[in-house]
Amino acid sequence: RGITVSEDDTVHPVSAQRLPVVFYGDSYISGATSPQRIGGISLLGAISHVGGINAVACGVTSTGYVVDGGVGLPMTSTQRLQLLCQMVNQCAAPLVAIPAGFNDVSVSASTASIKAAALTILNYILANTGAKVVVFGAMPGGRNNSAAQQNVDAGIASAVAEINSYRVAFVPVAGASAPWITGTRNTAATTGGTAGNSRYYTGDDAIHPSPFTTAAPNMPANTTPSSGVEYL
Repeated sequence: RGITVSEDDTVHPVSAQRLPVVFYGDSYISGATSPQRIGGISLLGAISHVGGINAVACGVTSTGYVVDGGVGLPMTSTQRLQLLCQMVNQCAAPLVAIPAGFNDVSVSASTASIKAAALTILNYILANTGAKVVVFGAMPGGRNNSAAQQNVDAGIASAVAEINSYRVAFVPVAGASAPWITGTRNTAATTGGTAGNSRYYTGDDAIHPSPFTTAAPNMPANTTPSSGVEYL
């Protein structure tokens, strides 16, 4: 390639930096409890650690599609969307992943309200970034694939179907058949309740989808306790 080096020089291959994926959501992304910990009790921590993904976190705790506010860093839904798009554009992320909806299940949000909110979010991302979007259904924690969770999943799926864009895909989590996670057990409560695979995937707070216990997280802390939005 026209590059000349001395015979005494050492040449090493340079690996291209992995393209970032921005994760948008609640405490499944930002971490939870005090202090917040990426890895020990968040979905993003497990994904970035085990999957080796160049993950960028845009998570505000205790929020959802229709649930607004946030803990530690209160923000409106519009402010969160603006921040998300800024992050996506600044790091030139080709993909946004949205594993949100747990807190909407907590308030038994209707399918129609979830669909309307999801349409707003997805259309905003499509209009303000060039990224593609993968939208996951609501994570169940130890709720045994409840009817409320299925309603949230149905609303998200309906929004994605209405948008009908090659840039948006839906990954179902709940459903009457073949849900991802069933049962009410967790990594600390391995007996009692309703049997299922939740004991392997739900942390000992019975909420966050992590195989690591909050008492002894297996991955190092990597968040700011006072903030609900972190960068990895």
